[in-house]
Amino acid sequence: MALDSWPRAGDVPFGVELERPLSLIPGRPVELKIVVDGSVCEVCANAKVAMSTRMYNRYMGQWGVFVNEGIAHFSNTRLAVI
Repeated sequence: MALDSWPRAGDVPFGVELERPLSLIPGRPVELKIVVDGSVCEVCANAKVAMSTRMYNRYMGQWGVFVNEGIAHFSNTRLAVI
């Protein structure tokens, strides 16, 4: 799991310090909980892997969830911004 910003300055991958290992099993869902409180964003996957970041330009920009090297299906999505 990684937190990233887009567009990035130049053609560089996300920072290694901004990723955490997350074991995935094909066909098994991952529960993501994302909480945004002001400029703070917390992401928790399967209640086991958690990360946080600041989103200073959130009101001017957009944000999203994506998958690299695979396919994702999202269901039961809800957005609650504090």
